[in-house]
Amino acid sequence: MNTHSSKTVAIAMAAILASTNIFVPLSVYAETTKSPLTDINDQAIYKDGINYLIGQKIVSGYPDGTYRPSITLNRAEMLKILVGATTKAYLDSYKGKSCFDDVAANEWYTTYVCYGKEKGWVAGYENGKKFRPAQTVNTVEALKMTLGAFGITYTATSDVWYKGIVDTASAQNFIPFDVTSFDAGLRRDQMADLIARVLLKKDNKLEDYLQEKAKIIATYDTIKAGKNLAAESMKNSAGADAKAKIDAEAKIKADAEASAKAEAAKLAAEKEAAAKAAEEAQTPGEPFLTINPWDETSVYVEVYDPHKDGGQAIDYYIVEQLVDGVYKPFAISYKKDQANSKMYLTGLVKGKTYTFKFTAVNKLNKKSKGESVFTILFGNMNTYPTVTSDGTQPDRPTIYMTNQDNGTVTFTIQAPKETAESPIIGYLVRRKVDGKYSPYQILLPSENGGQYIFSNLDQSAGYTYDFQTLTLNRKVSNSVTVDFIAKKGGAVQIN
Repeated sequence: MNTHSSKTVAIAMAAILASTNIFVPLSVYAETTKSPLTDINDQAIYKDGINYLIGQKIVSGYPDGTYRPSITLNRAEMLKILVGATTKAYLDSYKGKSCFDDVAANEWYTTYVCYGKEKGWVAGYENGKKFRPAQTVNTVEALKMTLGAFGITYTATSDVWYKGIVDTASAQNFIPFDVTSFDAGLRRDQMADLIARVLLKKDNKLEDYLQEKAKIIATYDTIKAGKNLAAESMKNSAGADAKAKIDAEAKIKADAEASAKAEAAKLAAEKEAAAKAAEEAQTPGEPFLTINPWDETSVYVEVYDPHKDGGQAIDYYIVEQLVDGVYKPFAISYKKDQANSKMYLTGLVKGKTYTFKFTAVNKLNKKSKGESVFTILFGNMNTYPTVTSDGTQPDRPTIYMTNQDNGTVTFTIQAPKETAESPIIGYLVRRKVDGKYSPYQILLPSENGGQYIFSNLDQSAGYTYDFQTLTLNRKVSNSVTVDFIAKKGGAVQIN
């Protein structure tokens, strides 16, 4: 039997110690005092215990006036209530502690968990490393915590570790009537009944509290058999109407459990989605490449950091080559302090087609999921990077022809305004040949006042060049087209 429920619920401050103006004397119970809570009426099985704890200002209801008796508590909430029921000491010194691996300092529950651990009420899981504050507290865990909090000793048992705990609580008649499972989550109404019984036992008033039900005692054997003693007593004493009431309460309980399961499933899905979003936030985008042939056997590649680095700087790039349909390791390029990484891919054969893939890896060791791939027929002009139409398109550059000599022209390119979303890394240039535009060059930002020289042109020929702004996140602007004749005084038209 699994006596530690694996169900995880959100750690929510359940308004369990909020102040209230309602006071109920120790000797007065729900039979003579109407509950201030809208969902606790005369038919509620543990109305007496709930009203007693409210009168002692140990618990209170929710802001909407309800108590929500069928909701289960988690381990942190149970400790908070037990601390409130047993001590009025000033416990701020525990706030800054971290007494378990999963109990950080200054959480709302840190004080209560660390105080309980110091007092020996709880020991934790995994040899005392974990407390699991958000885990639903089950029956035997709640009984163990309660006995420890009130200094009640029990005899440990080796065959079933919790039998001595249950036997001790049963001998004192502390166990709520409708407990039918050792590992079932403890509900808020059962918690109120359990703590009320312990407090009233100390004042010799437990029989007054239980009245005719004092002879009904839950034991290890009744719980193991799954017997609902509250239901049994009501069947014997109240006939058909009582049975109908029990059936209705059983339905409410079943509905509450189904609702709790649905909520747990929802929280699990939200947790999974949050984990996925966190993973995505740490994953860098694909790097940006510019490629130019260098000599007869190598190609020069400039690799720019992706626009999204996953929250940590890019550490290195993995280069893979497509061979027989499978990408295989080709090189690793570690980053220096510069914004981009420069490398030469060598050992290439002119006339052969190559495909390379670049993957960015940041200092969290997270790899980019998108692919930066380029294919080149080595020996031809460089290919362009793949661009995307998503997001904001940059503005066109402003182009001036500032020098025009025989076979040589100089262009001055004035960059458009850039934004944090799309920093400009250069300009794509295409040249019209035989009526079609083809890749010609990728111009990087110039240190020479934005001037770029094109030489070895035929001064008797007309040329058409096309310029586009290129940004780091793979956006290009509309084109600026320049028609000119490469000789001094030749015609120039910029559109």
